[in-house]
Amino acid sequence: MKMPNDAFEKIESIVLLLRTKQKRFAAKRDIPFDFYIGRHKWRLANPRVEELDKGNKGVFDLAVPAEMTSEWFRYLCLKKPQQKSKDDWYILELKLEINGKVVYHKENTEIKIKADSTSWCAPDFDFGGSK
Repeated sequence: MKMPNDAFEKIESIVLLLRTKQKRFAAKRDIPFDFYIGRHKWRLANPRVEELDKGNKGVFDLAVPAEMTSEWFRYLCLKKPQQKSKDDWYILELKLEINGKVVYHKENTEIKIKADSTSWCAPDFDFGGSK
């Protein structure tokens, strides 16, 4: 049975923080990548840092579609564009805030997106559903 739309939390704000490993070419600041939460995708480019490389944090204030609710949130993934790259990407911290609340936070971890791979999905992401 499908729940009425008002049983889900209305999404007003989404902020994503990524911190890369202190390693050269840990991530590319000049190559955008995609961030997925359920059925919605954002192209991440130009974070609020000069360089998302070598241990820096990038903060992304994501545009929220007017009709977005927590029902949309089923998984969380990062995806690199299809490109020829010999660099692995290393993310040491990933924090997701929705409506001012931290709903997912991995720190002191190493999320590795290998050069020959295009994506990573959080195996333990659990947000959404009814209030």
